[in-house]
Amino acid sequence: MKTKLLFLALVILMGCKKESVSTPTITLDVTYLSNQDFLLKGNVNEKCFRGFIISGTAGAKYNDAEAATLGYDTGSGAFSMAIGLSRNTVYYFKAWGIVDGTNEYVYSEEQSFKTW
Repeated sequence: MKTKLLFLALVILMGCKKESVSTPTITLDVTYLSNQDFLLKGNVNEKCFRGFIISGTAGAKYNDAEAATLGYDTGSGAFSMAIGLSRNTVYYFKAWGIVDGTNEYVYSEEQSFKTW
């Protein structure tokens, strides 16, 4: 009887797999529009909260004090935002997304530009 109960418990435990959480893949494309105007274009392959980060400091994350979070939205696919910036300044841009069901942020590669 003990052997049967142990086997049944083992079968139940093996059948209970933790559901895997998908990590979105995020890309960023920055298009120059004029001296101080840019179009930020992101793309995400999973439905998630997403947006852009702009900062005067390289490596900024979502809640960093020196970064601005732009365009908070949800869904999958392409998303974009036009922005106007101050003259003669270096800016760093990233697209971001939140992994579904977590508080884990995923970022695109960072890009930087200097306005005129």
